[in-house]
Amino acid sequence: MHPWVEQVKGLDYIRFSFGTASHIFSEGAAPVLVNRFMRDKHPQIDTGVVHHGLLDVAGVTVDYAHHGPSQGIRVWTEGNQLRYYTKSIMLDEMKDGRKPPNIIIRSHYHYPHREIVDIKTRKDNGRIETVSSRIYLTASMCGLSDYAHQATKSTNMLYNGILAFEIEDGRIVNDHLDDFTWSLDTRTKDIIH
Repeated sequence: MHPWVEQVKGLDYIRFSFGTASHIFSEGAAPVLVNRFMRDKHPQIDTGVVHHGLLDVAGVTVDYAHHGPSQGIRVWTEGNQLRYYTKSIMLDEMKDGRKPPNIIIRSHYHYPHREIVDIKTRKDNGRIETVSSRIYLTASMCGLSDYAHQATKSTNMLYNGILAFEIEDGRIVNDHLDDFTWSLDTRTKDIIH
């Protein structure tokens, strides 16, 4: 993180999200240690560690946590679980009189993917309004452990990278899910002649 932070001008806020036990040395130490290092090295940056965060960035709300849905178990069902998960969050918020988050970020499956869910609502004046939320699954920032090979049923594709957004005047102008993500086929390839 340190070299990256050195390159970003005007960075004043960082939040880390706790991962699963297999990602964080089984005790939650990794994000706490990284947070402490960042706080000591960059005291001007407001840092912290959360299990589940709700962030307001210039009027755009971001709901973020490590655990969430997968992209789907088959190519032809890709995105279904993300849409169901997002719609459920949106309806829960609306039922309780709150505005659904503009962005939902989850990471557990580390398969970069995005979906947009629209829900039409009828206002008291009879007008139809569309409420939208975007959900993103982020790539990993490391390789596959023995546990990850087992949990992913020996997937051969590894995705690494980060997710970035451009927010202007209280709206999402662009996302950079694909710009900073790359893939690697981890299979051992042999040719027998």
